[in-house]
Amino acid sequence: MPRPKIKLAVLGQLPPGFDVRELLQWKSQAFEMHPSIESFQLNEDAKGPDWEYTDAQLASQLRRPSDCDILVILVSVKLEHNWYARRLDDNRILFTFYELDQILRMFGLPLKTLALRVLRGNPNMRRI
Repeated sequence: MPRPKIKLAVLGQLPPGFDVRELLQWKSQAFEMHPSIESFQLNEDAKGPDWEYTDAQLASQLRRPSDCDILVILVSVKLEHNWYARRLDDNRILFTFYELDQILRMFGLPLKTLALRVLRGNPNMRRI
C-alpha cells in the first residue's frame, strides 16, 4: 500500500528563525513529504468574533493540490476558537505558531519540534 504524500504550505509570515525546509528532511515510515513547499499571502483581516481567522475564511483561500494526499498549512495567526490546529475539509490541516512560538522560545525548544509533533499526529486537538 502506498504511503500518503503530505505537502507543506505557508500562509503569511512564519516566526523568525523557523525554517520550514527543515521539515522536508524528516523521514517517516507512515507517509512521505512532497519535496516542494507552497507559499501564499494572507490578504484579509481576521473575521472571527475574537479577532481570529475562521476555518471558512482560510479554507476559501487554499485548495489542496492534486499532487498530494494531505495539505498541512502553517500560519502564525490566531485560529478559530484559539486552537493550535484545525482540520479543514478535503484533507487540509491548519497549524498555527500563534503564541506557541513564544512559549517554546522561553523554554529553549526549537520551533520545528512543535511542527513535527503535528505531522506525527496527535489524537487530542488541544486549545492554547
